[in-house]
Amino acid sequence: MRDESAALAGELSGHYYFKETFFADDAIRASLTVAEIVAAAGRGVAELVREFPDYHAENVRVAVKDSEKFAFIASLQEELAREGYALDTLDGVKVLFESGWALFRASNTEPKISIAYESKDADEFNRIRDFVHSVVERVPQ
Repeated sequence: MRDESAALAGELSGHYYFKETFFADDAIRASLTVAEIVAAAGRGVAELVREFPDYHAENVRVAVKDSEKFAFIASLQEELAREGYALDTLDGVKVLFESGWALFRASNTEPKISIAYESKDADEFNRIRDFVHSVVERVPQ
């Protein structure tokens, strides 16, 4: 957040961070922000959520030999770079597709590889899911 000077960041675990609270995780601020948005819109949360874009998304956590999880991610990054995939390596290996992405990262706290992927397009989501499954088959168990 600091590097990007971002106003807001979030994690899949439900943690939200705000620039105005010195980049700290702040559940109370997140709740108040939702309340502000609902009050300003004059409509309920359920009605506002219906306006969100329709994304296809999935999160998977795969068991891996703890001693090999970081090496697996490093070798995956090298392999995908050699194959010409567009990558973002800020936090793990994020493979960028035309209208979606897949992120592979080693857990810092347990012997798992965390995988998240999504797409705006259902057909592309299925292709990304197949790609993810082909990577999962190679995770050292």
